[in-house]
This record gives sequence, structure tokens and C-alpha cells, in this order.
Amino acid sequence: ATSLPMVLSEGLYLVLLNTDIVLLGYFVNPQEVAVYFAATRIVNLIVFIYFAVAARAVPKFSELHASGDRTGLQVLVHSIIQWIFWPTLAAAAVILLCGRFALDLFGQGFAAGLPLLAVLMLGFIARASTGPIEYLLNMTGHQNVTSVVYGGAAALNITLNLVLVPYFGLMGAAMATAVALASASLSLFVVV
Repeated sequence: ATSLPMVLSEGLYLVLLNTDIVLLGYFVNPQEVAVYFAATRIVNLIVFIYFAVAARAVPKFSELHASGDRTGLQVLVHSIIQWIFWPTLAAAAVILLCGRFALDLFGQGFAAGLPLLAVLMLGFIARASTGPIEYLLNMTGHQNVTSVVYGGAAALNITLNLVLVPYFGLMGAAMATAVALASASLSLFVVV
């Protein structure tokens, strides 16, 4: 059974990830939002690595925690971070190298999203550098902390988008989202 705080933290993470798209609709024209949306879909390709490795690790987090094997849990977390970070970094480099081509698949003018793609990647690379620690917290009884951190990051993202998008447009949204993702990752890392 899934607890309410875990569902809440997942919901807040979705708010964190989608705030930029929603708020851009109020500040820029639909064609620009489409370019931004295309960049977000491409950057999400690197997230598959995160979720694939995390899916294998999460049950083991719970098992090691339940058995009281703190050392084994620390070793596993460190290993999982390596298995997520380095492939994510490599995938980000490949995607950036092929970014113009990938964006052109969406249509004429979408290649303008390449700088956005680069900035957004920074947030996801920051998240990969700490590994799936939100799942570690959830599996060890600290799901309320995860909800608080994601709630704070979602609020930060909303605030930064409202401040940056009117002045910097699409780049403001990308910067806001990258900063919010990085701050959530750093906060969760500090908690762990």
C-alpha cells in the first residue's frame, strides 16, 4: 500500500516538473511554448536511466533497512549513484550533440530550443548526481521529509518562473526548473 505522504511527494514532484510549461502559457506565445515543450521531451530521455536503476534499487533499500544493515545500505546507495550519474552524464552529452537534429524532428524552428535543452539538462544531471535518494527516504520511513522538500522545490519553481519568465522568456523557465531540480536534489542529499 502506498502512503499518502509518498503520493503527495510524487504529486509535488510532478508540479515541480510541469510548472514551467503551465506558466509559460501565460507569458509567451504558443509557438514558443511548443519549442520549450519539445526541449523538455528530449531532456526527459535521460530520466529513463534514473528510473531504470532506481526500480532495481528501491526494494533492496527497504530490505537492507529492515535488516538493519546500515553499512550495506550506504554501499548500495553509493553504487546506485554511480550507476545513475555516469550513464546519465554520457546520455546528456550524446543528446546535446544530437540535440539540433532531435529538435528539428519536431519541425522548422524547433532547433532554437537547443540552449534550453542544455540548461534543463543541468537540473537533471544534478538530480542524477545524488541518485534516487527520495526513494531511500521513502523506504526508510522519512516520506514526510521528501514531501516537504518537493513542496518547497515546487514553490521555488513557481516563484522563479513568475520572476524570470517575464524577463527572460523560455530561458527563464529553463533556468527556474533547473535551479528547482538542483535545489531539491541538494536538499534531499543533505537530509540523507
